[in-house]
Amino acid sequence: MKFLLALLITFLTFASAQNQTVRLALDWVPNTNHTGIYVALANGWYEEVGVDLQILPYGSVSPEALVASGQAEVAVSGSEGVLTSVATEEPIVSVAAILSTNTAALAVLKDSGIGRPSELDGKIYAAYGGSYEDAVVGAVIRHDGGVGDFRSALLNVAGFDALLAGRADFVWIFEGWQGVQARREGIELTLFNFNDYGVPDYYTPNLVSSAETIREKADALKAFLGATARGYTYAAENPEEAAELLLETAPAGSFPDPDLVRDSQRFVSQYYIAEGEAWGHQRPEMWRGYQTLLLDAGVYGDKTAVLRRAVEDGSLYTNELLPE
Repeated sequence: MKFLLALLITFLTFASAQNQTVRLALDWVPNTNHTGIYVALANGWYEEVGVDLQILPYGSVSPEALVASGQAEVAVSGSEGVLTSVATEEPIVSVAAILSTNTAALAVLKDSGIGRPSELDGKIYAAYGGSYEDAVVGAVIRHDGGVGDFRSALLNVAGFDALLAGRADFVWIFEGWQGVQARREGIELTLFNFNDYGVPDYYTPNLVSSAETIREKADALKAFLGATARGYTYAAENPEEAAELLLETAPAGSFPDPDLVRDSQRFVSQYYIAEGEAWGHQRPEMWRGYQTLLLDAGVYGDKTAVLRRAVEDGSLYTNELLPE
């Protein structure tokens, strides 16, 4: 009887483990920031840990809102998304850093003659519409001795396209995608990397969840992050193979230029994991400097005090769900 009872308990535990649905909301169309997820999916590593992963396509509802409302267990977001969510009382928590460092930069066309950030004063910036953009761009310019007095324009084309069309003088890019794309197309850019011009390093993109999901579905999140860590570790060590798995596993039509994916992967793979750390691990100093810059600039208005407390007490992120 004891044997049968133990067997039944084992069976029920196994059956329960096989029915952990995790819905993942993407922040954009599939790209090399997502490679580790698709690598794990292609290799069946989510199935191995009992996770039924459902990837939700990017849509009109933000990934942060989907997580905060319980329509997704996890999402791809960024440090700014976490702050904004907390400020709007729909708090989310970063549960893993996808990249170990920020690869963002301000970009100008090389033939513009602009050679340093201070020369961006008075120029037109192709904005994306983020509340934090002016604070960050201004910080880069002032760090180089400029005033930080530029014109911000929301255009009806993507920022990088606006730069190429001559409708803007500079734009915020991520070197691992637009930077790689420009090199492939023979477009010469001058880049002012944030990390070199006074903007504290920070994590972006991140995987985020809600406090409620963390409480109620911790086992499912741990299983998901275990398989995901395996995927990103593989991608860090095997960029060529990882790129092919991404191309094969993402929805058909995701990549009009497969070679852009391959070149991007070679660049991005080197930044998934910081030296001496495991994938996904987040350090407190990476959650202080950049966030303090935004708060000091008044980006979040009357929510500044609340957010300062969240930055200081470490509630914006957790490493507890990552594999040991």
